[in-house]
Amino acid sequence: MLSSKRTAIQLALNKLTLITVTTSLAATMSLLQGQTPAWAAKKEAASVEVAVVARNLIGAKRFQEALQLTGAKIKALENDRSSPISPGNWRLDGVGHALAFQMLTQPQLMEIYLGDIYNLHGLCLYQLKRIPESLKYVQLALDHNPYQAQALQNKGVILAKMGKHDEAIKCFDQLLRQNERFVGAYLNRAEIYKIKKLYSLEQKDLDNYHKFKILNQKQELNETILSRFEYAYHIIKSKPRSPEQLTALGIIHWENLRLKESEESFKQAIQLNPKYAPAHLGYSIFLEWMKRHKDAIRESSLALSLDKNIPIAYITRARARIAENQLPGAIDDYNTLLNTEKSDTGLTIRALGNRAACYAKLARYKDAIEDVNRALSLRPAAATKAELLANRGLCYEKLGDKQQALKDYDSALAANPGERRAYENRGKIMLSMGQYEQAMADLNTSGSAAAEASPSLPTGKELSSMVAHYDKLLKLFPNSTESLYNRGLLQLTLGKPALAAQDLQKVVSLSKQANNTSDYAVCFANIALRLDGQKEKAKELINQYRLLKRQDLASPVVDYFIKGKTSVLTTATSNSGNRAGQTRSLTLLGLDAYASGDKVQAREYLSKVRHEGDTSTDEFTLALSYWNKL
Repeated sequence: MLSSKRTAIQLALNKLTLITVTTSLAATMSLLQGQTPAWAAKKEAASVEVAVVARNLIGAKRFQEALQLTGAKIKALENDRSSPISPGNWRLDGVGHALAFQMLTQPQLMEIYLGDIYNLHGLCLYQLKRIPESLKYVQLALDHNPYQAQALQNKGVILAKMGKHDEAIKCFDQLLRQNERFVGAYLNRAEIYKIKKLYSLEQKDLDNYHKFKILNQKQELNETILSRFEYAYHIIKSKPRSPEQLTALGIIHWENLRLKESEESFKQAIQLNPKYAPAHLGYSIFLEWMKRHKDAIRESSLALSLDKNIPIAYITRARARIAENQLPGAIDDYNTLLNTEKSDTGLTIRALGNRAACYAKLARYKDAIEDVNRALSLRPAAATKAELLANRGLCYEKLGDKQQALKDYDSALAANPGERRAYENRGKIMLSMGQYEQAMADLNTSGSAAAEASPSLPTGKELSSMVAHYDKLLKLFPNSTESLYNRGLLQLTLGKPALAAQDLQKVVSLSKQANNTSDYAVCFANIALRLDGQKEKAKELINQYRLLKRQDLASPVVDYFIKGKTSVLTTATSNSGNRAGQTRSLTLLGLDAYASGDKVQAREYLSKVRHEGDTSTDEFTLALSYWNKL
């Protein structure tokens, strides 16, 4: 199936973080969100296009150009606010957001947009060191949308930069009252608590930051859309009870992960009007996300029985049917969709690619190849092109045409050097042909991006420079558990287990009760002590840690270290789909095996991190350093 991703743009400013936008590239979001997939609403409003370009410029750090663009748009809007803002086409909206925003009037949609554009303008001013002006514009953003989370967070950052720490804390407090899962607020507030030497509050915020960051990644919480939904929610909840209102509330509750409230809203909407197709559609999208595939098939079928012209209902039902291994039914859905939806190229590419995958699973390789050829003729984006070519290559391979398969794998990698299946499949063919050197090169990179696209291990000089940075921080704030933890991992990466153990043990000693940070600190400290030949001290550390009261449940891999529960060996490799958590767990298990002298087991775990780990984590670098030693 064609894959989906969520991406975020974040700009680090000293230790505080300003958030600009988070967008989904996989499913249709409202045009208000700023990034419109090809199969979204047919026509974008000009004002939304300006926001998209501005965000792209900010992401490229072209702040002066973005400032000029947003400034010109603000000036135009101050003279005339009649430009239409589209909430999106719910028939093509893969996550149902348009069903909520279509309840708002044009002036209300404009207020949301003005909140975004003023915030972007203020962000540019901040980056250009025009601090007082930046505060003015983020406040204007909040005047239009009081729930604009990015503007509220940015206001707090700006106030902190101006030395107004108490006012900044109030901003972060307000943001967390709005939603406790806005992780940037914890991180920024923790920095201010550090400055004010309120170390217990700093640690609490850092623990919450790590806790909710993991949860948000796992559950794909979209912080940006929550700002807009919060504005919409306060308008919609006061409207008369109706199928439209309840469906909108179902979507909003779902995005906020209030899952029981979401399902109840959808059910009430359907109860009020069983013939309201959008309610069945919204509910089916929700159920498919919840992996309740049979229920999703039922609701999407009901939506289509009421209105056959809902392209996304066919997509939703097909996905659910594939999960239930009902491949002929999924193919029927894609057939109907492709016969009726002619104008949306992106949706057509998606349907052709997914139908090809169904054909391939049924060993109908020629049909699959034909669909891929049609999809490629529509000029998909590079990543999608690579995925399609990799799929076609596998079909040719199954048909016995290895030379054509190799050509497709080569083309896939030319389009996207990170297409790992192309490496894996090409490597297997090379192995069967006796070309062992090329086969091993391909198979060694099959689980990750290509060598030129993969991050390499920092040099010893770079790692030492990072350690020196934390040395300075710890002179100012000697009890910062975050700095101690980070320096400890760096020392372990540098192959200095004794120094690593000192830092990590101090993290544990500073923790009055067991928490997420101390859990991982004690595990890595145990490994560091064993690597330093202090096995008895490593055991004693774990025994003492067991006596600490717990703040929350330990993860399976921590239970493995503390209690010896071996169930972690089968669960840590999946870790509920959270790559950062999976990376940490596998790194611990790999280093545990390494410290025990089991290099075969260590290679298995650390190789998995190398190929599939989250490269943004400190644990990835640590794992890579020990993998290189094997």
